[in-house]
Amino acid sequence: HIYYMDLDTGKEKLLFNQEVEAREASFTPSRHLVAFSGFDPSSNHWQIFTYDLVFNNLNLLTMLQGDARFPVFTHDGKEIAYYVRDFTGNHYIQLTNWFGDFFKFLTKGRGKVSWSPDSWHLVFVMKGGASESIISLGQNGSDFKNLYTSKNALSGPAISSDGKEIAFSKQTASGWKIIVKKLSI
Repeated sequence: HIYYMDLDTGKEKLLFNQEVEAREASFTPSRHLVAFSGFDPSSNHWQIFTYDLVFNNLNLLTMLQGDARFPVFTHDGKEIAYYVRDFTGNHYIQLTNWFGDFFKFLTKGRGKVSWSPDSWHLVFVMKGGASESIISLGQNGSDFKNLYTSKNALSGPAISSDGKEIAFSKQTASGWKIIVKKLSI
């Protein structure tokens, strides 16, 4: 289930009353639609769902033979990027619109993505041989750019709201550290 908290009262409330195991929610900017990773018993995999708070409508967007996770809406609320680990063990980033009538493979990559403020570029982690990189990519699959590479594991890139910096986690010998760098995409 997905809960939300009223920030004024601190009370939690069930977002919707459906029997869907759910995690990793992302709201549209208008806050009327939420995308999340939900477990679908018919496919036995995690799929991408949306729930419309106005019309009380739950929608299954994907039906993959693998797990779809970490859906993130663009800042304009029109598209959702998410991470897929397919049945062969491949990892990639895919894109759909908010109602799931088109799907686009973007590139190999893993984990949660972050969108630039103009909803044009996204950043994510890509593994290549013995290293991992933070990659920027245009929403149409163009403008591929390596922003940072490390022999250590990387995770969770996030673009600042002004689009000028990027923060991400890097595993070091003493534990995970957060790195902040200037961004030029």
